[in-house]
Amino acid sequence: MVSKDRTCEAWLEEIKSRPRPRLLLEYFAANIAKNQSNESEPSNNSTNTKKTTATSSTNASSDANVNNLLMYCRHCTKEGVEGTARAFIATPPPQLIFCTNRLRNKKDMEEVFVHEMLHAVDYCTRNMDLTKCEALACSEIRAAREAECLSEMVLKWNGEKVDAPWPVSSFTKEGCTKRLATAATQAMFPGSVGEECVEKMFKKCYKDMVPFNSS
Repeated sequence: MVSKDRTCEAWLEEIKSRPRPRLLLEYFAANIAKNQSNESEPSNNSTNTKKTTATSSTNASSDANVNNLLMYCRHCTKEGVEGTARAFIATPPPQLIFCTNRLRNKKDMEEVFVHEMLHAVDYCTRNMDLTKCEALACSEIRAAREAECLSEMVLKWNGEKVDAPWPVSSFTKEGCTKRLATAATQAMFPGSVGEECVEKMFKKCYKDMVPFNSS
């Protein structure tokens, strides 16, 4: 297991230097600092710190500065949040855990890195309460679009985007995104509840390109 962890850690270090992961890390570092600064200012409307149930508490041995998101590899169990996940975000403090027993190669690593970093951006820098169905759906839409569904095609006709009929639409980028976001949201909000949240948030959140529109 140690050798698998080390391989995963080597992949992780390499992935961090690639353009899209690097942009996510830079955005996170810059905006978590702004977020902390804003939270330290006096306010008449105090609220409790939000903690997402889409994350899991973990006993990491390393200390983590929130400006530098803690990330590490380990064997994941079949229980709780990690279930069948390839990676997941845990709190507190915010940290990304990569499942050595479910990551096959660097492509997998980059895909889940981008996916989980988008959740970290939404949760830590944009104050999206991922315990809420609509917020979780929005984050899952954004994450699927930029990770698992990144290479899926967008149908166009004469240069203009077109809406494809079902079942053709399920093989497009939008169809892939909606399908995966729905499944992920339903893991926390089963059945029609999760599905309806994705439907409600899809158009708005699919167009939300932060931080890829900030470079």
